[in-house]
Amino acid sequence: MTFNSKAVRIDDLVSTNPLLSNLQNLLYEKNIVYISPLFGSLKSLFVANFIKKEKQIVVLLNNVQNISEFIVELDVLGVSKFVISLTELKTETLQEKLNELTTRDKFILVASYDLLNCELPPKTLMEKRTTKIQQGGELTYNDLIEYLNLLNYQRDNFVEAPGYYSQRGAIIDFWSYSEKNPVRLEFDGDFLESIRFFEPESQRSIETIESTTLAAALIPDDSNLKNKTVDIFNYLNEPVVLASSYELENLKQTKINLFEELQPENPKSSLLETKLDGEDFPDVEQMIPNNIENLVEHGYKFSSDQNVKWLIEEELTSSNERIELGFSEAPTINSNYEILFSVLKNYAESSFSIIITSENELQSSRLKDLLSEFNTELARFIES
Repeated sequence: MTFNSKAVRIDDLVSTNPLLSNLQNLLYEKNIVYISPLFGSLKSLFVANFIKKEKQIVVLLNNVQNISEFIVELDVLGVSKFVISLTELKTETLQEKLNELTTRDKFILVASYDLLNCELPPKTLMEKRTTKIQQGGELTYNDLIEYLNLLNYQRDNFVEAPGYYSQRGAIIDFWSYSEKNPVRLEFDGDFLESIRFFEPESQRSIETIESTTLAAALIPDDSNLKNKTVDIFNYLNEPVVLASSYELENLKQTKINLFEELQPENPKSSLLETKLDGEDFPDVEQMIPNNIENLVEHGYKFSSDQNVKWLIEEELTSSNERIELGFSEAPTINSNYEILFSVLKNYAESSFSIIITSENELQSSRLKDLLSEFNTELARFIES
């Protein structure tokens, strides 16, 4: 039994797996490939290696907590620069994320399954509404002020939210709907000398950049958005989508238009306002919708678009198409060292090398001490 963090690089377990390395070829032969589940952190290890081969990967997860934890794992693995996250589907941040998808060629998009149901403005419309501003460009000081007013940006003393701008001598601050941070432009006459991101809280510059974007807000009553929406794949170029078959099969088929004006609730709902007198209850038939089409259907409908490659984790072994990757789920220990020792012993007797990782050196040392104190036999095999 060996506990040796230097024996092998963890990501080599993924990159040297012949089945995983051949998945890219399989995806180009057919656009849907079923695989056995990527348990735990194996999914982030796989994605961190797969982004070396692919330009765009979409990872769909079922809740915000899983998304946040997955992003942390990608950061630990050193690929955070590729990550675009959609932890919440809100109009306040969606325009910025869509612009990022448009302007970046290589990325890992991490989002919930609801993203598949989102009705979004066409990419061409987003590009039409977005202007690129470059250092040393032809846009003059007065032209920029005029354009900001044309886009209905509000002038204020300080810029603390998207849609606002301010002027101080040769400096213009604004926060575009298409950017994650506000920008500071410094002019020398009509020459744009520098562009910098700054923090809205402290108003201090944080990063010098060569270009930025300025975008109009997408408003709900915009005639260009009505009946002309697209799905997320309009913004992607030959992406590989990693998803769960179970989640896709149970996804509600309800379209989500984040830019559609919300309609007020009907105050005269016959079912909600049914009065109950004493023990009188409405007839069960009253609670059944008259139009069966109002019932929500489940299951994501795959399109025949060859531009999208699907890598689907199939939980059940019923599918003959499922590729077995040879990874199994980690056993559940629940802080019971008796179970842990039994599991480790079984693996050791099967000639496995056991690698236990932890967040930092202090935790590794503490874990080694706990295991050694628990079982002297186990202590002889531990290397750290």
